[in-house]
Amino acid sequence: MHVIGFIFEGEIRVFKCSDTGREITLYEIGPGETCILNASSFLAGMKYPAEATTLTGVRALMIPAEIFGELVDDYAFVRSFVFNQLSQWLVLVFELLEDVVFGKLDRRLMDYLIEKNENNKIFTTHTAVPEPA
Repeated sequence: MHVIGFIFEGEIRVFKCSDTGREITLYEIGPGETCILNASSFLAGMKYPAEATTLTGVRALMIPAEIFGELVDDYAFVRSFVFNQLSQWLVLVFELLEDVVFGKLDRRLMDYLIEKNENNKIFTTHTAVPEPA
């Protein structure tokens, strides 16, 4: 059964994995968000083109995709939510593409560390990120 999740707590990492095992993070999902790639893939009748894994414990509302499709059809606020999430996702993907193509690795690493720091400290190790399922 295909489901669409709406995140209340926690974080999920959505990524693409190559045949050689290399990964690239497409985006992360947090509270108040859904995996728009999952939702749009269902609405378009396409296969989900990425993978996802939890970064923390997650609390989410899981809705069967068929019911989600009916909600999108019947309620303008649900359509608005989906289009807003899709717009935000497109901006993130274009920023990622720009960073990968034009950005220097040291700058990308610095930006990531700044984003993930808590009081100028990083609380993680190289083994802290869960392996893809």
